[in-house]
Amino acid sequence: MSTGTLRVEVYVAREAMPLPGAVVQVYDPAVFPDGEPIAELTADESGRTEAVILAAPDAALSQEPIDGIIPYGVYHVVVQSAGYQTQVIRGV
Repeated sequence: MSTGTLRVEVYVAREAMPLPGAVVQVYDPAVFPDGEPIAELTADESGRTEAVILAAPDAALSQEPIDGIIPYGVYHVVVQSAGYQTQVIRGV
């Protein structure tokens, strides 16, 4: 298994304003929603999180797919911030 990175950008007002301080949780779909997140990140002043390294299938699978194995990693992301509705993005 290889790795990939995920960085999340959190904005409000149709991407007009960053949302610093937003908490971003990354979950393995196999344990969502009851399990522990793989990572918990906080958006900085520009609305960006640090990059998190995640498990991903070997890159060679994207060139030579094997039936039943998707050639990319799939995660669920939850974004929370005081005063805003919690957002759940599945299948990132």
